[in-house]
Amino acid sequence: MNNIKKFVAEKKLGQLILFKALEKNSERNFFVKTTKGEFVFSFYKDGARYRTLEELKAQQELSNRLIHKKFPVAQVLFVFKLREQKTNVLIRKYIVGRSKSTPTKAELSQFAKLFGQFHSLTQNFKTKSKCSHCWDLKTTIRHANELRSEFPKNKFLIKIQSELKKIKISNNLPSGTIHEDLGRRHVLWSNQRITGFIDFERSYYAPLVYDLGQTIRGWCFHSNWQKWCNKKLSNLLKSYSTQRKITVEEKNCLFDAIKFAVIERALSFYIKYLRQKDKSAKKYAEHSLNYMLPLLEKKKNKIQAIITAVKS
Repeated sequence: MNNIKKFVAEKKLGQLILFKALEKNSERNFFVKTTKGEFVFSFYKDGARYRTLEELKAQQELSNRLIHKKFPVAQVLFVFKLREQKTNVLIRKYIVGRSKSTPTKAELSQFAKLFGQFHSLTQNFKTKSKCSHCWDLKTTIRHANELRSEFPKNKFLIKIQSELKKIKISNNLPSGTIHEDLGRRHVLWSNQRITGFIDFERSYYAPLVYDLGQTIRGWCFHSNWQKWCNKKLSNLLKSYSTQRKITVEEKNCLFDAIKFAVIERALSFYIKYLRQKDKSAKKYAEHSLNYMLPLLEKKKNKIQAIITAVKS
């Protein structure tokens, strides 16, 4: 992209050495190397992954807060708009590291402690710039209802609505700016140490239990989402709670938050199928609703016992 060379010069980032796409067949995120360092350039055009300038500024605010507290995230350097292209741009420093698909017990514990630290730093923190997107229970129910009116006989959406009605998550819980998508692919490692949390595009202000639910979904299901591990759950919660205590009220909602995480992602992937005709997205959505959710229910008593046993 010609714009990259232009931005490197405008932002005084040195002389361009190379750039390449970070994602296959995508022009959204680019690795950029210059004589002054390594960076990631992200471009947000119209579409499902579009972010407003306000939302990108919110990411920058969160980045500044965490870096000030010496927490490992990438520093967001610049946020600006390309008016002629209706595109917003975010430039951040590049973090060296790779994600781990099968972290060890010790690595899971290391992650969970850092996750607890993250929530300690973001609890009660709300960015001045507005995050207009949101993926809480109320918003997800609204999305499901809107889709149902568009596809009134769709059995998948009927089941989604039914499952959402069972979920109970209070809004009167410890809240802060959450990551919302802190799965294994968004944690970078080098030499068995975490070098950074990345991809804060879904961040917004909400009860922290939503973040716990989504993160537990991402780390405790394994073997390509076919199995659930209570040992991983126990390790994650015990390590997390060394940095931030989980309240009794949060414990009472946490099992539902894990279920909600599965349902919300099922709906998200199903929307991708409806809009883009992505059959792999449909397959994952159906697997989430028809296999992962019943598996959680089957193990509910043990999961709740593990949650209850964690010290508040």
